[in-house]
Amino acid sequence: MELVGRTVVITGASSGVGRATAVELSRRACNVVLAGRREAALAQTAAMCESATLVCATDVTIEEDVARLTERALRPVAEVPADAPLSARAAGKVAGSLNQLAGTFS
Repeated sequence: MELVGRTVVITGASSGVGRATAVELSRRACNVVLAGRREAALAQTAAMCESATLVCATDVTIEEDVARLTERALRPVAEVPADAPLSARAAGKVAGSLNQLAGTFS
């Protein structure tokens, strides 16, 4: 599967396996959406990434947080608010499974 230019949402991206996954996928030219509860730690992960990143503080146990993450990750780059905590503009859209996830909260 070709990864270049794909957008990937990574939960738990503030440390450990999530952080390592984000850094590796960015090295492979994926755009990464970094999700986790600790925004400062997510910003540190974003600084380690080589590709476009979007930081979205998210607690996956809170339905509204997951809905916000889904909505922001699916937006085209031009629609992401200028004041969103971004280290760079995430490119593209997230497909398939994230849409399905959003549907589970409807």
